[in-house]
Amino acid sequence: MINVINAAIQNFKKLLRTVFGPAVLVLFGASSLFFAFALIADVSADGSGLPSQDKMDRLTEFAAENNASHLAAGAVSVVEKNMATVLQDADVREAVVRDAEGNVVFSHSRRISGMREAFRRAELESGGHSVGTLSIVFSDFDQWRRAERVTRLMASALEGGSPDASDAEERMRRFIENEDIEELAVYRGGDVFFSFRGRPGGHVRMSFQEPFSFSGHASGTVSVVFNDRSNAGRQAAARIFASVLYVLSAAAAFWAVTRLRKRFALRAAQAAAGGLQSQISPSVEIKLKKAKSYIEANFNRTISREGLARMIGMNPDNFGRYFKLYFGEKINDCVNRLRVDEAAERLSATDRSVLEIAYSVGFENLSTFNRAFSKMRNMTPKDFRKTSAQIEYSAFPAGDELEKEAVAQ
Repeated sequence: MINVINAAIQNFKKLLRTVFGPAVLVLFGASSLFFAFALIADVSADGSGLPSQDKMDRLTEFAAENNASHLAAGAVSVVEKNMATVLQDADVREAVVRDAEGNVVFSHSRRISGMREAFRRAELESGGHSVGTLSIVFSDFDQWRRAERVTRLMASALEGGSPDASDAEERMRRFIENEDIEELAVYRGGDVFFSFRGRPGGHVRMSFQEPFSFSGHASGTVSVVFNDRSNAGRQAAARIFASVLYVLSAAAAFWAVTRLRKRFALRAAQAAAGGLQSQISPSVEIKLKKAKSYIEANFNRTISREGLARMIGMNPDNFGRYFKLYFGEKINDCVNRLRVDEAAERLSATDRSVLEIAYSVGFENLSTFNRAFSKMRNMTPKDFRKTSAQIEYSAFPAGDELEKEAVAQ
């Protein structure tokens, strides 16, 4: 009963390794690849502070789809209304719609600050025919506006203070913690009385100046240089993480393909072995069966391929090749399997030490026994004995405490 349960457990584990293992890895690899693509698409391609490539593409595609049919129908007012919605995005600096002849149907641009621009163009199609084009210019205005807002907050914090370096430092303390501030200087009458220099970096540098008044109506100026080091750092971390996901997905795919190739190769070898079995002559078949019977009766003794070949009168190399073709396993694997099966019986049925059992079934040392046992049973001999004891213990009817106690002792 115990052996049947152990065999069922081992077969289930083997099924998990051979079938579900590759499938899970393929799913993991595919999901890793998907998240890597999504992560890369979510950050700007050049780290310029512009909207993400995905956002710019989606907004352009949305505007093209919503205006193509209206432009084909000559509904210019609807096109203007739709494009007004597109212009609500703070990073859209200019949008132009032209008809099939190149005439401008809609054009609007805004004078907004910014450091960099990106251009998108899309064909407007209706009924399978081009009816015009859409052009949109994006800027990094949103990032620029945030930096400008921070500069104004700095000026407000300095407003009404004293022209003293310690007072200015105290008022600027919460601002200089911002890692995107590269340089900060507070002026009074053209002289710097407080300055701070952060860490350079990033892809973009933006400079702002904002006036304010000290107590006593003295005028001052705060000058700030921003960079996008934090954004560049996040993008670098995202790209590193995406690269890790790429590697994991590639490793998962490689492992799954390798397992499948090995499985197909094994099936091909088994099919070839089945074909070659029919080519073994009756006399050789008798010799192979004689050798197998000897192994089954004497597996606990020292057995060698050469000794068996000499016993049945065959060349050792030919004997080893024919043995594997006929029985589907190598001579050494056959011997170890019989020894491990017998050792498992003795581990379950006796209290003898693992070392004694290893020697009694034919292994020359404990390390070889542990390695062979773990390979065939997927657990060490000690773990097998514990598992067998637990199964036997739980097999008693509930309430039969005396029997359980006897087994436990």
